[in-house]
This record gives sequence, structure tokens and C-alpha cells, in this order.
Amino acid sequence: MKYQEVRCLTSFNISVSFPAETDDYAEIIDEEDTYTMPSTRDYEIQRERIELGRCIGEGQFGDVHQGVYMSPVCVCGRY
Repeated sequence: MKYQEVRCLTSFNISVSFPAETDDYAEIIDEEDTYTMPSTRDYEIQRERIELGRCIGEGQFGDVHQGVYMSPVCVCGRY
């Protein structure tokens, strides 16, 4: 049995135009009461407990880093 090499070539004509002003991907909402958060929980963590690693992404709102969270050690034996 003989095998034949088959080559498939496809060509595309692409027209790209970049307008002088582009729209943002997401709308930024300035109203404070748009999102509701439970007031009984504290969602902030201490900056000292984060060890930043390498940059794994970049975007319109900043960089994304790999990191490690160092949780507090409980000396009382309970969590």
C-alpha cells in the first residue's frame, strides 16, 4: 500500500481596520450601591500575608501575579 503526501493550502483575505477611537470591553460603573456586599464579613487580607510570584498576565486594569497566601498560625490549638 502506498501513501501519498497530501498538502492542503488555504488562503484567506482579511481586511482589518482600526478606528481612531475604540470602545472599552467593559463599562466601569461609578455608583457605590450597584454591588451589594454583606457588611458582616471582612473581605480584605493583610498585604504582609501575600508573597507575590511571577507575573502570569497583564490587562487593562493591571498585572496578575501568581502568589502565596501565608495564613496565620493558631497557637491555641483551635481554628
